[in-house]
Amino acid sequence: MKANELLYISDKKVLVLDDHTMLGHRVAKFELTRMIFVNVRIAPCEGNPIELVEEWKPNLIVLDPDTRPGTRDGFELLRKLKENPATSHIPILVWTDIYKEDCEEHESYRKGVADYLSKHWGLHLHIKVAEMLKKQDGE
Repeated sequence: MKANELLYISDKKVLVLDDHTMLGHRVAKFELTRMIFVNVRIAPCEGNPIELVEEWKPNLIVLDPDTRPGTRDGFELLRKLKENPATSHIPILVWTDIYKEDCEEHESYRKGVADYLSKHWGLHLHIKVAEMLKKQDGE
């Protein structure tokens, strides 16, 4: 998909699980609602996001598996999402500041991630999400 293509897929739902700053939330919300027109919910990894996933049934999860002290271990959350029969089928895009090589050290990452995108390339989030959603539809 080219950066200048617009994709109207308003029937799709994307859940962004991220404990980071409001800047990240704004980037995700702007890119996903205004560039590819999907329904977006942004929630922290804290609490029980698995309940939210089971209830809202997103087509795709964008997850930042932050491992900083004081935050929930996103790799543990990833493992739980992939072990849960109600959520294991949902593709997960890791969108993070953590280098891909460091993510690959985690077993849950190797077993459960559909794709990876560095937050340093945040302005391409909508392109990656659109590609993944189109792939679900067999396009």
